[in-house]
This record gives sequence, structure tokens and C-alpha cells, in this order.
Amino acid sequence: MAGTIRGSYIARALLCAFALLAPLAFIASTAQAAPNYTCATRKVIKSAGGGDCTTISGACVPAAFSTLSGNWCIDIQDNSVYTGQVTIQNVVSSNFLIIIGSTTNNFLPTFSPAANSTAAFQIVNTSVVITGINIVPTNAMPYGVIVSSQYVTLSSVSVQDSGAKIYTAGVVASSYTAVTFSSVTVGAAGACGFYLPGSTMTSVSFSSAVAQSTAVWFNNAYSNTVNVFLASSTN
Repeated sequence: MAGTIRGSYIARALLCAFALLAPLAFIASTAQAAPNYTCATRKVIKSAGGGDCTTISGACVPAAFSTLSGNWCIDIQDNSVYTGQVTIQNVVSSNFLIIIGSTTNNFLPTFSPAANSTAAFQIVNTSVVITGINIVPTNAMPYGVIVSSQYVTLSSVSVQDSGAKIYTAGVVASSYTAVTFSSVTVGAAGACGFYLPGSTMTSVSFSSAVAQSTAVWFNNAYSNTVNVFLASSTN
């Protein structure tokens, strides 16, 4: 288990502690149903057609520099594999949410970004929720999910990188990020599961991370909480 947890300020960062003895089966069994969000705008994604869009792009994503007037839901209604990187940025949230995923809780889409992608999801915007998503990379990329803005939620997100394609981190979390019921497995020697660079007030709960050396890296991070979490290294 040595090397599984890495970082400065670790005593404060682990105020709620790692439940290292919690079995992975327990974490998996607590998978959370998708919340029933109220959506002022709902865009349905179906890769084969029949929805508003076949990918998370174009008119199905809030336009850059637009202002939300209610929750914007991007509802993926199939179990397809999507190969495009999803980037959300420069949207004024006005205390509303952008929700991405299978919000009906009936589907589990998979994201395998094309070559030269930064991540499956790059979030440069506040007030974003990603829920009910699998990320299975088939091309080399630095991250599974990278969050660089505050007040982002990852719920029931799975990053499974058995092919060792992710070479930096499965999930990068900024300050005031909430991660729940999620799992990360990375196979590359230098990759960590969760990476919190300078993050504060971020919470990770009912989740797990598996990496060769560092499952969770707190890099100059402080006042974060981790609760009911299984961290494991394969070396």
C-alpha cells in the first residue's frame, strides 16, 4: 500500500480519512441513481439519430459566452461509444447547472476519445455535473476527466484504463469539486488515479482508485475530504 497516497498537507486533506478497509464490492453496491434534475433545456443525444444531436456538440451544448436561464441537460439516451472529446467552457451559469450524462438512469454510454484528445471531458466552467458515464480510452491522452473550474460534480463516473492509455491522471479535480460513487483505474506507470493540484474544499466519497503507484495525489492541496474510499496500488 506504500505510495498509494501522495502529497503535502495530507493530514488535513484526509480529515475524514480513507476507509482503506472498505471492500470494493461495497463501494460498487452503493451506485447512486441519477438525480431527477429539472431541466429548462433538455437536449437528447442518440448516436444513431432520433434525438437532437448524434454527438455532444453544436446546438446541444450551451454556446460560449451565453448565459443560462435554467438548468441545461444533455441527456444521452443510448449505450453507444462516443469518440469525441467533450469541452465545456465560457458559459455564464447564473447559478444554474449544465448536466451531462444519462439523466434518465436507463443508459450507460462510453467515451473513448479520438487520437490527440486532452481528455474525454475537459471542464473549464463552473456548475457542471457529469453523471452516469464510462470512460474507456483507446488512444493515448493525459487525462480521463480534467476539471479546472470550481463547483463541478462527478457522479457515477467510471474511468477504466486497462490499456494504460492515460499517462497523467484519471481524474484531475479543481477546488470545490464533488466526486461521488465513481471509480478510476489507470495502468500507465506514471499515472495517478485522482490528482488534486492546489485544490481546496474538494470532496471524494464512496469511490475508488487503482494505480501502479499513486492512487491519489494531493499536490499542495488542503482542506479536502475523502470518505469511504478504497485506494490501491498494483506495485
